[in-house]
Amino acid sequence: MGGVWEWTSSVLTRHEGFEPMALYPAYTSDFFDGKHNIVLGGSWATHPRIAGRRSFVNWYQHNYPYAWAGARLVRDAVQVPV
Repeated sequence: MGGVWEWTSSVLTRHEGFEPMALYPAYTSDFFDGKHNIVLGGSWATHPRIAGRRSFVNWYQHNYPYAWAGARLVRDAVQVPV
């Protein structure tokens, strides 16, 4: 845990069977516009209940400056001939 949202390359999309919550009908639906990426976990700048949860999912626009987001860079290991 790095104390920031973990930025992913996944664009927020509607999952099969998705139904918006009656209390907030537009809260998620308005963000299925291809401009929002999924972030995982939680920032210590958010509520402590979600700050340490890897399973929490949120989203931000690419150019939003206050996301407190980090990134994990992963690549395949290159095998060096012996």
